[in-house]
Amino acid sequence: MPYSSKSKLIQHISVSADISKENAERAYHAVLEFIHQSLKKNEPVFIPEFGRFYVAVRSARVVRLPNGEPFKVRSKKVPLFNAYKRLKDSTN
Repeated sequence: MPYSSKSKLIQHISVSADISKENAERAYHAVLEFIHQSLKKNEPVFIPEFGRFYVAVRSARVVRLPNGEPFKVRSKKVPLFNAYKRLKDSTN
């Protein structure tokens, strides 16, 4: 199955926005950095008609190791993405 890569995305941004590849790459990195910094501050990022990036807390729990012994897993924050209806509909 073919997939889109970073270079394909940067090329698409460059052509669609009629800007140089270098500026498109800077824009790409700026968007990712903005999302990263917002999530570090526990602030969700809403992109209209696309989706929402946010941080959730995975609860502490006890799991079993292969030898049957219980093991405590601490709670932790995890980044999540929730696709909006338009994005979901475009894949069907």
